[in-house]
Amino acid sequence: VVLVVPQGAAAFECKTVDTRPFRSLFWSERSVPYALRAGSEDAIPAALAVASSDVWGRADCTDLFLDYEGIASAASDINQIVMVEASWAAGGRAPRAVGLTTTEFESQTGRIVRADIELNADLFSFTQTASDSMGGPQNDLQAVLTHEFGHLIGLDHTFNLTGSGATDPTMAPEVAACESSKRTLEADDVEGVCTLYPAGRPAQSCALPPDAEVDVANQPFGCRNPAGGWELLLLL
Repeated sequence: VVLVVPQGAAAFECKTVDTRPFRSLFWSERSVPYALRAGSEDAIPAALAVASSDVWGRADCTDLFLDYEGIASAASDINQIVMVEASWAAGGRAPRAVGLTTTEFESQTGRIVRADIELNADLFSFTQTASDSMGGPQNDLQAVLTHEFGHLIGLDHTFNLTGSGATDPTMAPEVAACESSKRTLEADDVEGVCTLYPAGRPAQSCALPPDAEVDVANQPFGCRNPAGGWELLLLL
């Protein structure tokens, strides 16, 4: 797949209903619960998950709250984070994606009913240490998870890029190994969350609404290794 980015690309992007590109995805609730899947809690500390989700509700212009509710079984209906340690490519997951958010939503309204985050520990290594001098091609777990929470709330990849991983928005479509800057939001990310979920007002659609089946959308996050280092990974 070749991506062509037009000059003067818009700022943040919202995820939309596949067959209705003018209908964005959104949560109707302002408190969105999530849990770590049982078996993933050792690889993903609860405090790190909370730190990754909390940044999305910190701006004064939004009252969105991502609510950590502990450990859940795979059969639970709650939104889940899971560390996938084997057979990542099974089921059609992109092998070059370091993270993937799968969203279930009502096709008629765009209302999100479930979203799960999967992290690719089968093909990638993660670190919990914010450092630019980590040995080997490790990915900052908190940075990747912060990006995936952006997808969970309804944001898509942005192509409003600065050309520097350190200043690109958290919702940029790729992350370099050893890059921790995406733990925090840039202005583009804040504009996105505050447009979708403005404080004191109903969730905004970046488009129109009206029809009610449940659809599924997959959103992979690509991983790019630094120049002179490891293989360049594409985004799908």
